[in-house]
Amino acid sequence: MQASGDGRSVVLLGSNGVARFHDGLAPGAMPRTLALLQPIRTLACSPGDARVAVATRIDVHVWDPWADAASAVLIRGVTHPIHHLAFHPSADILAVSTEADTVRLYSARTGLPLGPTWMLRDGQPAEGGFRVAFTHDDRWLVGWSRSGVL
Repeated sequence: MQASGDGRSVVLLGSNGVARFHDGLAPGAMPRTLALLQPIRTLACSPGDARVAVATRIDVHVWDPWADAASAVLIRGVTHPIHHLAFHPSADILAVSTEADTVRLYSARTGLPLGPTWMLRDGQPAEGGFRVAFTHDDRWLVGWSRSGVL
């Protein structure tokens, strides 16, 4: 469960790979459902607005659940199964980590990559994959796994 940055939505990701958006401005209203052709594996809420990034196996969709679906941004070209997503505090950058212990930054507005793909670890893969998060002061992107922080 995550809350959107604008405080309007609570987003729940079910074990069936379907995301449900509950509108805090309309108590009792039916939730909005997002089901893609492939199950949603992970999601992240933008810290500054209503946008949500959802990832299937190798695609990421960034969209506002209360706007027109045609306004969604699609990030393609991720070469390994996606493990985790994180928005930068500015809400303009999205970090995508994969099961191959890589991370790449993308524009959350255009879907274009921002620089190279980074390898998070040499040698053995991280147990359970890496999760990523930006620090609130905008200075660091932190990665961690069950075996510790990188």
